[in-house]
Amino acid sequence: MRVPVKLLGFVVWLLCLNFGQCRDCLRSDIIYENIVPVSDASYADGKTAKVFCQIGFTGIYILKCENGKWSERVGRTCKKKKCSHPGDAANADFKLLDGTEFVFGTTVVYTCKKGYEMTSRSNKRTCTSKGWDNSVPECEAVKCPAILTNRDVIASGNTKEGNYGEVIHFECASSEKKIDGSRDIRCTETGDWSAPVPNCIAVTCELTSNVDVKRVVPEGKTIFRAGERVTITCTEKTWLKSKETSRRFTCQDDGQWDYNPVCEVITCEPPSRDQHVSTYFWRTWKLDESKNYECDSGYYKKAEVATCTRDGLTPKPLCAGMCARPDIPNAKIEGVPRQNYSTASTLRYKCNPGFEPEETVEITCNPQAQWTGLQQCTAKREDCHDLSVKNGFIYSQSLNKKEILYSCNKGYKPFTGEWWSSVTCVKGSWSDVPLCIPEEECGALPSVQNGKLKLKDQETAEVDCDPGFISSTPSIKCISGTWETPTCNEGVKCGIPPYVGNSGITSKPKAFYIHGSSVTYTCRNPFVMIGKSTVFCSNGKWEETPTCEARCLRPHENYMVLATDKDTYQDKEILNYQCMKPYDKIPEGEWICENGKWTGDFVCTSDICPPPPYIENGSHFSRNPDDKMPTEVYYECQAYYVLSERKQYYRCENGRWETPPKCLKPCQVTQDILEAHNMRPDQQTGYIKHGDYVDYYCQHRLIVRTGHYKKATCSDGKLEIESCE
Repeated sequence: MRVPVKLLGFVVWLLCLNFGQCRDCLRSDIIYENIVPVSDASYADGKTAKVFCQIGFTGIYILKCENGKWSERVGRTCKKKKCSHPGDAANADFKLLDGTEFVFGTTVVYTCKKGYEMTSRSNKRTCTSKGWDNSVPECEAVKCPAILTNRDVIASGNTKEGNYGEVIHFECASSEKKIDGSRDIRCTETGDWSAPVPNCIAVTCELTSNVDVKRVVPEGKTIFRAGERVTITCTEKTWLKSKETSRRFTCQDDGQWDYNPVCEVITCEPPSRDQHVSTYFWRTWKLDESKNYECDSGYYKKAEVATCTRDGLTPKPLCAGMCARPDIPNAKIEGVPRQNYSTASTLRYKCNPGFEPEETVEITCNPQAQWTGLQQCTAKREDCHDLSVKNGFIYSQSLNKKEILYSCNKGYKPFTGEWWSSVTCVKGSWSDVPLCIPEEECGALPSVQNGKLKLKDQETAEVDCDPGFISSTPSIKCISGTWETPTCNEGVKCGIPPYVGNSGITSKPKAFYIHGSSVTYTCRNPFVMIGKSTVFCSNGKWEETPTCEARCLRPHENYMVLATDKDTYQDKEILNYQCMKPYDKIPEGEWICENGKWTGDFVCTSDICPPPPYIENGSHFSRNPDDKMPTEVYYECQAYYVLSERKQYYRCENGRWETPPKCLKPCQVTQDILEAHNMRPDQQTGYIKHGDYVDYYCQHRLIVRTGHYKKATCSDGKLEIESCE
């Protein structure tokens, strides 16, 4: 069988050779990209060749030689092999050097994030025919060298080997020394600390020389240790930033003075544009310096010269506004008219006959140089314009046309009436607009006794009853063109609110309480309220009342550490505490809560007194100025401030100071405050101390009531003003 086949093939070859119809296919004619060249240089007609892709590419071609030309039987293009995700590195980012896909030949480069450094040998990974080469790089936090300090310096934090971003905090072992350098340093991205390790130096404050200082106590001393004090008195025309002429300053634990101990020349800033001074002044003024000045057009001078005082430039204001005579058509000004009027002055005028308003009008020139209360005189209009009624008709009117009656066409009804209505002419205007609406629509809301209605939408209105009244329904509806009838019935009253032990009510008692009214309970110390403090009367019954239970409040002591930190403690509850240094002669103890009070002896004591307590807007002075650790002090407030209580001395016993007083604030009486309360002062405005008062008298329509004086009393920075009404 095999011999005939070979014979047949030979015959075919012979025919091709004789007739020139069968040709070979050449290897050079295979021109695909990224392939491995086939092994033979040529292939006979009918032969098949497999073409494989280069390493790193995937695909295959199967070609058949047909009469000298390649015919593609299978064709899968050679494409780059894909790699999986290269892998994320902790504390690093990566990016492709070229392209957008993870394919053969692609390289990714890893970069450590700020504060981290590469510990791997290579920061690259390349996609090969077998996948990614190398391992995912590793980035470790940058390390900073160990912190070494001397005995004076205490360092807290990771001092052995700091990581990037970590902070080392430094303090001095002795309270008599301070850090010279940075208190906090940070490990940077370069592996270096942000600043050198600091040292501790003695805490001192330096007092610089100042020619404006009149006296220094103690005299001649310029370097002061923490806690030491110096008293400075300024010369006659200078003061401190606090606007005091003398003050005691304390060197604090941080080496800084509690206030800046510098005397400055008392000066006044040149007047600003909003003061309407037309004269230009280019420099500050010294104390008691006076200068001539001129005012802008429309303003007048309050004094011949402006003077620099401790309270600024006087007079205040330098220039007061003026109002030009108003041009009021159809009016006559009473008295002799002037061209200009000063602020706060008044002018009265009356409209000519036939014009309104008929009564005399009074206007005032305000501080902005504008007239207030101005009304134009308009011609009186007696008659109203003619009316027409859409979808209705007028069937009656009075002889003087002051009132008309109208009705509506079939299918319509008046908006405000039943099936007819009326409107009245009052001073040239109709009391209402006659309006006819379809019968199926609802018109004006009905009236409700002891309440009012509020339209919610076109078909619903909410019922709002007066205090003490309740409605059976919260709202009414429009049904077939008619509103439901609203009612507000008197609610059942409540009697005296229920008694709650150890409490009181914040308002005066009443014989009865109407529906909706409320009372507020308050517990006496040291009882704590359980439940809502405010209860309401609801149709004859009081809501559930609160109770007052005995509780102890959390003790606020600066010398102890509490075992439990709560705001309140129950009766019989035990509170353990530990004493803090240097108040730890007896290191610990306990208190018991009994009937709202703590029982047990307070035993956190010390032989050392801390610096006296600071008070805002005031200073303390030692009974003996030479004491380095004073145990008795007295307090003084700065100018215009007043002590809340005045004791001769405040003492320190067992390491604890008596509670210091407060400096109560002064009040500023300004022209704006006076005008806002419709009053005129009996003396010049300015500052008044706590407890002092200023007399004033009321004005009505800017006509002074001279019968009685009123008082404006200062209470810790707030003016308590008797009403002019």
